[in-house]
Amino acid sequence: MPRGPATLVALLTLPIAGLALLPNPAEAETTTYHLHDEPSTTAGLGQLTTRGPDRPRVSVRSEDLKGQAAGSAVIRSFDTPAGVPGLGGFIPANSLVTVTLWMKTSTAFGTVLPQATVRLNTPATATLCTATGAAALTTTLQPVTLSCTTGAAPIAMSTTDRVAISAGYLMTVGPGRKKLRVVLRIEGRLNARTDSRVVVPNPVPPIGDLLAITSPAEGTVVSPGQSLAVTITSPAAATFDVVGLAGEGEIGMIDVGNILPGQVSLPIPPDMACRTYTLTAVGATVSGQDATATVLIDVERPDTPIAISTLLPQILFEVQGSFFPIGMLARFADESLLDVTESSNVHYVSADPTVATVDASGIVTAIAPGTTSVRATYGDPADNLAVEIPVTVPPPPFATVPAALDFGEQDVGTPASRSFTLTNNGTAPLRILSVGGTGDFTSADDCGSASPLDGGAACTITVTFSPTAVGLRTGTVLIENDFNSVPVGFRVSGTGVGQ
Repeated sequence: MPRGPATLVALLTLPIAGLALLPNPAEAETTTYHLHDEPSTTAGLGQLTTRGPDRPRVSVRSEDLKGQAAGSAVIRSFDTPAGVPGLGGFIPANSLVTVTLWMKTSTAFGTVLPQATVRLNTPATATLCTATGAAALTTTLQPVTLSCTTGAAPIAMSTTDRVAISAGYLMTVGPGRKKLRVVLRIEGRLNARTDSRVVVPNPVPPIGDLLAITSPAEGTVVSPGQSLAVTITSPAAATFDVVGLAGEGEIGMIDVGNILPGQVSLPIPPDMACRTYTLTAVGATVSGQDATATVLIDVERPDTPIAISTLLPQILFEVQGSFFPIGMLARFADESLLDVTESSNVHYVSADPTVATVDASGIVTAIAPGTTSVRATYGDPADNLAVEIPVTVPPPPFATVPAALDFGEQDVGTPASRSFTLTNNGTAPLRILSVGGTGDFTSADDCGSASPLDGGAACTITVTFSPTAVGLRTGTVLIENDFNSVPVGFRVSGTGVGQ
């Protein structure tokens, strides 16, 4: 079902991480293959092709079932030629497979149900599903329609995989001493009498191949007030109902249409903050897939500002472990005043990282009691466009020994525990209200039960590190108390390693 502007708005307003990237099986594209009598390149099999019947009807018979016990058997198997369908990706979970077989029995003895199994390759590397008819075959030739769905997980498919079907039967009651054969008819007339066939869902291309932004290149610099040409393509040559382009902040959204490659002109507001922005192409294919592609652009003024300033003259933290953003403004010769806090032209450095650190986005984090400053520089230091922001971190009402915990290397998924001591530095009783870890760190303590802590009294906090991924893992143990209005942060770190 075609989807128009309302769908585009819905897609563009969804959080990117929340987009449903798997297709709706009910709308998945399919291919019909016909069962042919000609031999396949796979020994003992017939051909399975998209070409319709090319010869008069052909009968394929089972062996005589006289005296045989109940059970399943294959009358004949068929597969596609090498390189067909030649599509890579995955068959979506719960996809529908439909088989039409022209079948009958030679006599009325016994009870025989039609059955078919659809798979990838011979021998099978994956089984799509097996369908068994509900009604027994009779001596009258008739088309039997069988259907089944793939499992709850997508089925991976490479461009070298071939589709195969085994047409057969399930005998629930044998004929005893009577003769009985099961007859399968193939070929004949297209989509008519004796044209046995199977409808199989096509594999879905990898999501990353459905949409691509080929222009601009990653990291392209564009000035506020300019327009940017954006080209969107589909490397998988998918057909789309709707495609749009969304940008962060004031960029907004633009309808691209449904013909790819497509190009739109993206206006950049003249008063836009200087920083990097993500452009996201989103689209819905005619088969029901939602796809995305992203590119990062950098909005920057080409000229140098005449002055820069901060929103606050200084940063006074209440406790260690908290953070605060620096707000940076730049005034240019045309009197425009732009936010350059996260500009790629602005560089931050802390005079004493043991007291406070600062990241590339201007976020200052209080590490330990003391005073320091953060210096923000715009462009080349020789231009002398810099400001100093004093930073003060007061001492907490308690001491921790050690001042931080580093667990070193630890196997992913394997927990390790270490402890530190919290001592009330003051003379007044101190109540510890709660203690909790963040990230890969959890904590347990006796501080709550020991509270209030008299002056000089101590309690113990045990931290457990269970890395969920390889690499450096950092966190904070947040200590809420009745002296500070916000929790005090205790630094913890460790490195996850592979087992």
